[in-house]
Amino acid sequence: MQTESKRIMAVDYGRKRIGIAISDEQRIAITPLPILYYTQKNFWKDFDSIIEKYQPGEIIIGNPVLADGSEGSLSYEISNFKRRLEKKFPHIKITLFDETYTSQVAVSIMEINRSKKLSPKKNKKKIDSVAAAVLLKDYLNQR
Repeated sequence: MQTESKRIMAVDYGRKRIGIAISDEQRIAITPLPILYYTQKNFWKDFDSIIEKYQPGEIIIGNPVLADGSEGSLSYEISNFKRRLEKKFPHIKITLFDETYTSQVAVSIMEINRSKKLSPKKNKKKIDSVAAAVLLKDYLNQR
């Protein structure tokens, strides 16, 4: 008998790059994963590989909510992405979660971590995965 995975995956959706982070089974440790390029031909194959490797029981997708409570400009695209995930992975719970300020927090974390002296281009690539990790941390803290 297969037990349900307790891992949660966070997705920081972007038109070009998708940041991904995954929790451990105990939902204590969070690991940012390499970003995926949504525009890349192999995006779904790479995404499927991540799902197969980590087998999350839930995927949360960051959904930007504006200060007035309305949805951000990407919300329509994010809803379509969520529907696609629900069709592709019907056995996984897919949840939208407010990602307000996660990218700003990720940028702050990256600036604090400047001691690694990464180029701005490498930093930009890591910000999406760090934002996904911040999103997942916020989600776990609210549970």
